[in-house]
Amino acid sequence: MTRSIKHFLLFYLLLSITLTSSLTALGNYFLDNRVIKQHFSLQLQQAANFLDALVSENPSQAYLNSLQKRITLLPLISDEQAFEVWNHQGKVILRSENASIIPVDKLRPGLTPVKIDNMSWLVVDVSNSRLSHYRIVAGARYDVHTMLKQQMTWVNLLMLLWSYPLLGFLIWFIIDRGLTTLKRLTSTLFSRDATELQRIDIQNAPIEIKPLIDALNNLFNKLHNAFERNIRFSADAAHELRTPLAALKTQAQVALGAPNDELRKAGLRNVISGVDRCTHIVQQLLTLSRLDPENALHNPQWFDVAKLATEIIAQLVPSAIDKNIDVSFNQPESDSLVMYGSETAISILVRNLVDNAIRYTPDGAQVSVSLYETSRDIVLNVTDSGPGIPKELRKRVFERFYRVLGSKASGSGLGLAIVQQIAKLHNARIILGEPQDGTGLEVEIHFPKTHTDKPSYVA
Repeated sequence: MTRSIKHFLLFYLLLSITLTSSLTALGNYFLDNRVIKQHFSLQLQQAANFLDALVSENPSQAYLNSLQKRITLLPLISDEQAFEVWNHQGKVILRSENASIIPVDKLRPGLTPVKIDNMSWLVVDVSNSRLSHYRIVAGARYDVHTMLKQQMTWVNLLMLLWSYPLLGFLIWFIIDRGLTTLKRLTSTLFSRDATELQRIDIQNAPIEIKPLIDALNNLFNKLHNAFERNIRFSADAAHELRTPLAALKTQAQVALGAPNDELRKAGLRNVISGVDRCTHIVQQLLTLSRLDPENALHNPQWFDVAKLATEIIAQLVPSAIDKNIDVSFNQPESDSLVMYGSETAISILVRNLVDNAIRYTPDGAQVSVSLYETSRDIVLNVTDSGPGIPKELRKRVFERFYRVLGSKASGSGLGLAIVQQIAKLHNARIILGEPQDGTGLEVEIHFPKTHTDKPSYVA
């Protein structure tokens, strides 16, 4: 089921308004009931005081008879109101026509709610106060005010119901305006070509949308880098394989045209050697294309780098034996040294360093590999007794496809570029120098020790 942000907001905003309005109406109902009752009681008290003032002004019988006659003729005195006034002798001196309905004998001083003919009345009884010698009883139907209150409640409810379409339209309009940025962003992305990976302008975007745009820009940047690596890989492959493939074709033609089996076999051996070189170049190119120094390591873990180096060196010993090269490995005292990083990447780094040392060292020479730790670093040292690299060229050897002039060994010129990429991924430092005897090349890589806690199974 497809969910809509607009429908979600509209529904829950209207629901919130409904709940809030209902709670407010309920609170107002009880509050109004209390306020109306207090106000009604105050009006009855004031009416009783007013009657007391009228009677006390002139208590003569003639005045009271005249007052009684005028009160009877007043249109305001109806079935909804009643009053009686007694003098201190208990005689009624003033009353409304319907005063007989008030149950005087059930009253107590002050306000008393009573039921008269199933109607709610509120009656006030002012009896012989210190300012008056009269007993005054005044009452009014309270249910009239209750009906009025109910009518007001229904009117408010109807107004709320009538306002819902307007509220719905306004909320819909506001939400639609609020989602305008998303619509523009969607339109921008739809109109883009597959190769348009430039960043989206974030300057005028709402703060709620900025994280989304940042994530998209980050994705575009990664895609751009991936495309660049693919383009660079294709260009590098075309550049580096053009000459070996041409040589392969020539060697194959020579083998085809050889007058005897001996020359044909020699030509085929050259073809195999050329294929091996092309395979090595492709493998190095693929390795380099997968290493991105701008990204963090993928799935780093603890591993025994001493054990890893031992295995890599053992795999390369046959190549050293072919050249009568003595390869030594100085292991840590504990025969174990753990580090945190990519085991696959470090194996590629060790293989490239040792392979380069064997490849560029003359026959009968030596290659030394050392692994040790300091208080801050884990250090890998690979030293050979080959021709070395002049100081002025040591920075350039990390460039892709760069090879020192005069090198007779075959290679792709990518080995140290790969080593540098892996070192960057591990925040390591590479130091190129000369051995103590001044002959050959010494490569030293310092891997900073990580503060990540070792798991319990790592020694």
